[in-house]
Amino acid sequence: MLLAEINGKRLPAAEEQEDWLTSAVFGHLRLVSPPAFWEQLFRRATSPSGLRASLVTELNSRGILFERYSELETRFWTCFPKHGEPDLLLRFTGLGVLPLTVLIEVKLNSGKSGIGSNDQLVRYLELLRDREQIPEWNVEDHRVVVYLTRSFALNEMNASLALAPDDVSNLFGLEWRDVLETAQAFSAKDQLLQEVYQFLRGRGFEAFHGFRKASLPSPMPGGTFYEYKYFQSGADSLAAYGSAPGRFYER
Repeated sequence: MLLAEINGKRLPAAEEQEDWLTSAVFGHLRLVSPPAFWEQLFRRATSPSGLRASLVTELNSRGILFERYSELETRFWTCFPKHGEPDLLLRFTGLGVLPLTVLIEVKLNSGKSGIGSNDQLVRYLELLRDREQIPEWNVEDHRVVVYLTRSFALNEMNASLALAPDDVSNLFGLEWRDVLETAQAFSAKDQLLQEVYQFLRGRGFEAFHGFRKASLPSPMPGGTFYEYKYFQSGADSLAAYGSAPGRFYER
């Protein structure tokens, strides 16, 4: 899917599918070993609270240096009957450091699946507290949820935290442009990240940098309509140009 698109083989019907997007991007990223790319990406994952602390900053406050992680295990769409089916589970491990489990919920143009008592993000925060749900990972570790969306989903995350206030340090928001820009930063040295960057750029996830201002050609072909001072400010009266060829109004 990813390679097809960056080589011009687009399938418009697939471009609104969150699962296809998840598979295309994280199918590549699961092969990117920590820490470099992942540490920089998680510096962009920030809390919706007023402090807007990053995931890396939060880990540092817990005495964890992300640079010590060296291995990554990835799981896609694991079903948990009590809590739902998160898009992605990332498990970071390394020597002399407690593991880090990151649950990533991916959105494209839709919102949370379930609100109120069925709030999706609250269910996933509860999942990470339920040690019996992932028995093979049932060790003392750090567990967080990252909500990956097109634009930073401040209101959605704060609505979830209102229902789970004790998890304020375990929920972080990330934008698709953050993935694109982090991949771009490492693209010169890593072909996988170069392909992720090209794919996301082709999908239009770049940040908006303003309109490009194109200058009008001079002289304009086909006449002198814009050359006269009908379109210029000044004290001269229009009558002064009454004899000009192609006058704006004939008298």
